[in-house]
Amino acid sequence: RLIDIDQAIFRAIDYYQRGLPREAIPILQQVLARRPDMEIAYSHLAMLQWEIGDPVEAIATLRAAVKAGLGSVAVRTKLGIYLAETGQAREAIPLLEETTRDQYPDLDALNALGISLARADQMDDAVRTFQRVLTLRPGNAMALENLGSIALMRGQMDAARRYFTDALAADPISAQAHNGMGVVEMKAGNRKAAIDHWEKAVARDPQNFFALYNLATELVNDGQTERARPYLEQYVRTAPRGFYGREVRTIEEILRDLGK
Repeated sequence: RLIDIDQAIFRAIDYYQRGLPREAIPILQQVLARRPDMEIAYSHLAMLQWEIGDPVEAIATLRAAVKAGLGSVAVRTKLGIYLAETGQAREAIPLLEETTRDQYPDLDALNALGISLARADQMDDAVRTFQRVLTLRPGNAMALENLGSIALMRGQMDAARRYFTDALAADPISAQAHNGMGVVEMKAGNRKAAIDHWEKAVARDPQNFFALYNLATELVNDGQTERARPYLEQYVRTAPRGFYGREVRTIEEILRDLGK
């Protein structure tokens, strides 16, 4: 019955909101066994699989959704992002190009295309894609953040600072922009300002593991070990080892040293 399916999805969402994604996953898998035409279940399941550090299954779930004829813009965008983030950007690019051919495409999909192009080291095309986003939506924080990240990768610190500043003007609590500004400040030798930005990033998004790692390790480097400890422990406790295994081991080693 439809009401049973709805209740199962709400139960899965409740598990997720309580920090129990692994308990939610089998519920959504059971929903899909009964209703393989339910796009929302594919989307939620893929997100949970991704968050626990199982990208292979997350991508397989989204591929199954597309195969089932449920390839909405949202599903294709998420699949493209996941492919790009796992080193399969060249497969993501044609998928996202097809999704963004319209004169006024979905901006999340267009940003995802830019990210995929950057991951494929097609930086000029990525920049043009993010600039297209800004033409369609001036002040789009995500496009500005992405342009800032590319400027960082190219060593263009002044440009990176401008983009991240503009992104924060558009979205003052953007975790990604605060993380980027933290990197800019750190490279300029301003550790205190960098730490302040990373703390704001982590406060906004505890799962921004780049900001969390930077914050924890730079507090240690600054001699603020007791202030660093909760962030170190948070990283070990929450960072998916499937993505951040090397970094988790580094943090564990730091904690062992602090425990001496």
